Amino acid sequence: MPIATFRGENSLGELADKLFARLTPRQRDKAETALLKANPQLADLSAVSHGTVIQVPDLPELRPKARRTLENSDARILDTVSQAVTDYARQAGPRFAQAAEALKVQDGVLSSGELKKALGRIPALQALAGQLVKQGQTDLEALKAQEQALQSAMKRMAEDLKGMV
Repeated sequence: MPIATFRGENSLGELADKLFARLTPRQRDKAETALLKANPQLADLSAVSHGTVIQVPDLPELRPKARRTLENSDARILDTVSQAVTDYARQAGPRFAQAAEALKVQDGVLSSGELKKALGRIPALQALAGQLVKQGQTDLEALKAQEQALQSAMKRMAEDLKGMV
């Protein structure tokens, strides 16, 4: 069932006229009854907020106005979610690259001759610097694995969503 938004119409007849094309009085009555059945909250229009989503009943003999209803709303929702997944995957790449670069910079500092020279007299700090270098390499490998897993999952999700449309 298509959906539309309530835009502050003053009566069910006005709403029906805005949702359906060229209604006769009899068709308007039928549309009003169907709208009320699909959307009981419309019984008191003064209590309905502007922008409230309403269901537009499928009435084969009436033609909905396409600009007010969301034709195939499920497909639009799936398309929006699919685009969000694709955008997230695209944005994740540079973030992973930044994290990897930070780990490489850290490794460069910890492996630098200046730091080794400064720590030369304190064996415990030299050992700690060595451990930090190894941990940075482990973290970099884990980061690359996470990036590959995320990209693969995002690709599968995008394909699954496209298959649902």
